[in-house]
Amino acid sequence: MKRKILALVCALLLLCALLPTALGAESMYFLAVNDKMIEYSADTMPIVNSGTVYVPYTTFIAEKNGGVNLGVFYGRDPQLNTISLYGKQKPIITFDIAKGITYDTMDNLYPYRALIRNNTVYLPAWAVCNYFELEYSYLATNFGPLIRIKNEGGYYLDDRFFVSSATDKFREQKKQFDRDQRGEETPAPKPTSSPVDPAVPGKKQIRVFFAFRCDSGEGPVALLDQLEGEGGKALFFFRPQDLARWDDQIRRLLAQGHRIGFLVDGPDAATCQEQAEEGNRLLAHIARTSTDFLLVDGSSALRKELATQGWACWTSHVSSLSYAGARPSTLATALQEGVDRRTSSARVLMDDSSTSSQALGRLLTKMDTKDYLIRQIAESDL
Repeated sequence: MKRKILALVCALLLLCALLPTALGAESMYFLAVNDKMIEYSADTMPIVNSGTVYVPYTTFIAEKNGGVNLGVFYGRDPQLNTISLYGKQKPIITFDIAKGITYDTMDNLYPYRALIRNNTVYLPAWAVCNYFELEYSYLATNFGPLIRIKNEGGYYLDDRFFVSSATDKFREQKKQFDRDQRGEETPAPKPTSSPVDPAVPGKKQIRVFFAFRCDSGEGPVALLDQLEGEGGKALFFFRPQDLARWDDQIRRLLAQGHRIGFLVDGPDAATCQEQAEEGNRLLAHIARTSTDFLLVDGSSALRKELATQGWACWTSHVSSLSYAGARPSTLATALQEGVDRRTSSARVLMDDSSTSSQALGRLLTKMDTKDYLIRQIAESDL
């Protein structure tokens, strides 16, 4: 992937020059988001590496920082060993921990990387704040430096009054820090990407590709939760006119390593292509990306014509749409049996209903105990 180096190096070097020169491992750093002090622990305290302040990725995420919404969301891919952040009007930025690189969906490469400390992913605080247009403050207190991160309209106290109001918190956390000190910490080893599952001699190994047709009105959230728990990757199809409705969920699924496609229909290929091109215009606005995947409601001849124009048109080997009205357990069993009849690969299509999400959970559990490889679809697989 061709990536352009962004001109942030000078800004980062300037920031580093503003930091104290003596930043030992025993220094205490406090952390706050808006008007909330983050509780001190070895997993939450900011660290300094090569003159740059790093904070845990959880600092930016509302469900992990005590409920402070900074407008930043995330997705993790344990198999690829990446963490991605996204917000409105910004390309998804991905930190590849194993490779030590950072890039976004616009093919830009950034001059900073994630670190692992105390088995926690740490990100460069100022760089992430700059990317998402958050306010970053490096403040002096009587107990040690304070890193404060704020979003516009999300706080009441300016930095001076906040430091004054948090004196008791500083004192309490500093005492805890002093009690916890046991000398210099040894950094946790950098994890590596999960290996590809080896083939087992004498057993049939089936690659399974999941896709979801998101037009039931219930949306992809429940499916994303199921897939995140199992680490599976899938392809999600939306009608172009529905993209704005699910914009946050679309950014989430892309950040988690899933792919997106368009559900199109019409009397001819020109109509379908017009819908897909409009979908890509909207997708560029939502997530700064595009797609070639289509799920075509139409004949095989229509799919073939669109394929000759460069679109990757999905066809299913097994589909939940054939079992309308079935209970989740029945649907999961039927889909499993359909996959079992395949010899090397199986493309499974489901809708985004609550029945499908429950069936998916059962199906993923079953496949985890058998010889299946759940894989992300590529254009070459169609």
